[in-house]
Amino acid sequence: MKSVGTIVAVLLSLTLLSGCQTLAGQGPLDLDPKVAAEIEVAMAQARPIDTIAVSTDGRHLSITYCKTARCWGNPVELAIGRCQEQSGGVPCYLYARGRNLVWDFGPDAGEPARWQTGRLTIDKGRVALDLELDWQEDPDRAALRLLGSTPEFRDCSGHVQRVPVHDRVDWQFSCASGQAFSGKLKPANRKVLIGPGYTGNRGMAILSLR
Repeated sequence: MKSVGTIVAVLLSLTLLSGCQTLAGQGPLDLDPKVAAEIEVAMAQARPIDTIAVSTDGRHLSITYCKTARCWGNPVELAIGRCQEQSGGVPCYLYARGRNLVWDFGPDAGEPARWQTGRLTIDKGRVALDLELDWQEDPDRAALRLLGSTPEFRDCSGHVQRVPVHDRVDWQFSCASGQAFSGKLKPANRKVLIGPGYTGNRGMAILSLR
């Protein structure tokens, strides 16, 4: 039989989850390049993210962090409040909890996005590789190529593959010098995509597409 404390904890978790769902952003969102870059950097750091809030015009954001595994206060309300202090009255909503995207973009409209550039951030943000995308006959698949070369990253290539039925993008990138990266991004058809992947030794990698 479950203890009263366990039941209370479960009910509290469900309440918080429901609250986060109602505070999550909905509808189209075009992130300002500076905002997208800040999200990219935050996700690449080892510092644990709790909440990312973004204004509906994509020009303002606020990020709350946890110093330990447990956060005090309400980081969701704090992030949204700080975002709206900066936005001049433009509403702010949840964009992500931790590194999980919660913004509901709704159904896709128009032609599928064809990103032209990418950036792969690794080693807790200390290394950033600039990439280019080469779209060919398959409208859902593009080659990933490294712009330039360094002694540490040699002969690198990979691809992104849009998977419309699951509303996601699968990607992989590897180098003859031994590095390997892969991940999945959701949703599959936005002008800017940012999300986590993993290195060959299960370290964190962040890929952004624009």
